Amino acid sequence: MANKLYLTFVEQLKQNPLIFTMVGLIIGSESKEIEGFTGIPFQAVGIFAFILTIVPLVPLFRKVLLWLKKRK
Repeated sequence: MANKLYLTFVEQLKQNPLIFTMVGLIIGSESKEIEGFTGIPFQAVGIFAFILTIVPLVPLFRKVLLWLKKRK
């Protein structure tokens, strides 16, 4: 298999979860302004931002839970 010049979304998510979390927080904090520019309801923008913020952190939560279980 040849070396890929690009990474898929999931590969990027695994390598850089903090970037997606920060983008989600920024989008969530600016949801009212986004509604003004695009007409998309701020609740929908907030839900998208929440998902974008939480999903990258799931592998981190799993690692912490496994670490806590091993510790017992």
